Amino acid sequence: MNDSSTKNIGKSADITTSIMDGTQDVLEVCQSIKLMCAEIHHYFAELFKDDRPTLLFWKRTAMEEENNAKEFALIAKLRRQNVIHSLRIDLVDAEIALIYLRTLLERMKDNPPSHEEALRTSIKLEEKITTYHLNNIVEFSDPSFRKLFAAALLADQDRIIIFRKAYDQLIDA
Repeated sequence: MNDSSTKNIGKSADITTSIMDGTQDVLEVCQSIKLMCAEIHHYFAELFKDDRPTLLFWKRTAMEEENNAKEFALIAKLRRQNVIHSLRIDLVDAEIALIYLRTLLERMKDNPPSHEEALRTSIKLEEKITTYHLNNIVEFSDPSFRKLFAAALLADQDRIIIFRKAYDQLIDA
């Protein structure tokens, strides 16, 4: 682990890992990344539980991340059926991202963010973990399988837009 690895969390992995090279661990780490993101958003929901719209916003976001985590579990199962050609991700980079998320959550628990800070953090977080979105990781052996995950791909792409809109509305209020 070098210092440049932690700075490159949001950058595309240069390594395309063959399915036969033990990528199950990579999928499990990516699933854990999504679950940690969900935990962060559940934490935000708890912080702002007295503001029902804000609570629901963060709960919905957390549930979307949990659904993304389930998709990684499904990808792991599909892998055994040769549906996945390759994964474009490096295990070490994924593990570094997971450590980053755990550290981030601990820091926020020690110093709870305002709603504005939570939104800014979510925007930055989404930018940094783009590499770990399903559409950036998986290369299907047949393009028709990509269509099966189209909703997940759109949700990943739209999440940062939703955060930015919410942030803009909060600032303009």
